[in-house]
Amino acid sequence: MIAIILIGSAIFLIYSGIKSNHEITLSKSVPISSYYTNIYYITLFNINKTILFDNRTTIIANSMFYILTKNFTVTAIVNSTANSINGTYTVNESIKTDYWSKSLGSSEGVLKKEMTIFIPNFNYYEKLINITDKQLQIQTGGYTIILNISFNGIMSYPYGNIPFNANNSILIYIGYPNITVNVVNDPKISGNFYKQVYVNLESGYNYAYFYFGGFLLLLGIAAVFIRLPSIYDVIRRQSVRGPSPPSTNMLIEINNLEDFLRVVKQYGKVPIAFDNGFYIIDNDVVYVYYNKKSN
Repeated sequence: MIAIILIGSAIFLIYSGIKSNHEITLSKSVPISSYYTNIYYITLFNINKTILFDNRTTIIANSMFYILTKNFTVTAIVNSTANSINGTYTVNESIKTDYWSKSLGSSEGVLKKEMTIFIPNFNYYEKLINITDKQLQIQTGGYTIILNISFNGIMSYPYGNIPFNANNSILIYIGYPNITVNVVNDPKISGNFYKQVYVNLESGYNYAYFYFGGFLLLLGIAAVFIRLPSIYDVIRRQSVRGPSPPSTNMLIEINNLEDFLRVVKQYGKVPIAFDNGFYIIDNDVVYVYYNKKSN
C-alpha cells in the first residue's frame, strides 16, 4: 500500500514538472531611435596685426597674448540631432583675484544654433580693480572671470520631447602674458527612445518536481522489493519453543497478533511458541494467541 502511494505521488510530481514548462508573454523595451545634443564653445580673439600670426586680425584659440588682444568673444554652438530646441540660457558672471571676488550680475538669452555667451568689458574690470586695490591698499595682478552657465530647454523629436537641462562653467584668466579660456565640462545629453514589444517565451521546467518525484519513485520501488517483517515474524523470532499452555491456569485468549504483541511488551515476557500459536504466563494467568489456521 505504501509503495502504491509513493509511486502514485512520484508520477503526479513528474507530470507536474512536465506541465510546469509553459508559454509566457514578456514585455520588453526595444530602442527605436536615439537623441543627442551637446554644446561646445569657440573663442574668437580680435588682435593687433603681427607677423606671428601672418598679420591676421582674428584668431580662434583658447589662449592669446594679452598684449595683442583687443577683445574676444565666447560663442556657444549647439550640435543636436533634434528637429528643434526651444529654451533659454542664463550666464552668471563673477570676478576673482588672489585677494577678493565679486559677483558681476547675470544675463539671459534664447537657445539657438549659435549664441554669443560672453564679451569681456576690460575697462570695467580694470576700473573695478583699481578702485578696490586703492581701498584695500593691495596690488592685484591677473584676475579670473568666472562664467556659470545654465541651459534649460526642450528637444523636439518625432518620437517625443526630451528636456535639456545642463550646467557648466568657463574660467577666463586675464593677465600677463596670456589670456586663457578654459571650459569646464561641455554640456551634453544623449539617450534612446524605446517602445514596448511583447515576446512569447517558454518558462522552463521547474526541476524541483522532477527531483522530489524521482526521490519518491525510488522509495516506492524500494518498498516493492524490500519486505518488512510481519507481526507474526516479530513474535516468532522473539519466542522460545515450549509445550502447550497449561490447562490448570486461568486462560485468556487474545484474538489478534497486534494485541498479543502489546501484552508481551506490557508484561515483558518471552513468548512461548507451541503447535497452535503463542502464549505467555504472568501471575498464573495464561495469555494465549491461537493461530487462525489452527482454530
